[in-house]
Amino acid sequence: MLWVLLAWLVGAGRGDGMEAAVNKILLKSALFSQASAFQVEEELQERQREKAASLRRFQGEVRRRVNQQVRMRRKLQLQESCEAVRADLRPGLAGETPLKTKIVGGGGKNPPC
Repeated sequence: MLWVLLAWLVGAGRGDGMEAAVNKILLKSALFSQASAFQVEEELQERQREKAASLRRFQGEVRRRVNQQVRMRRKLQLQESCEAVRADLRPGLAGETPLKTKIVGGGGKNPPC
């Protein structure tokens, strides 16, 4: 019943014939479905691009935080090592004097301590 009503609205009353009107409706419906599917696919691709960009930003932030923690941990370890070296170089209770040591390697850089 609905197809007959739609066919009449599309053009069956203008001499086209009922079958031609139904074919027009089906064609428009198919074109609409294809256009709708194309639009949905485009929206899905856009969402995928946005998610990928968001993931890249998140990974970059995590990478920066991890690198910062690694740098802080190394700095703390270096400070602890320097304090241990200084404690070893302090004169002992028996009046000993520390030996001057030369650090081998390091490319001529001054020691961090």
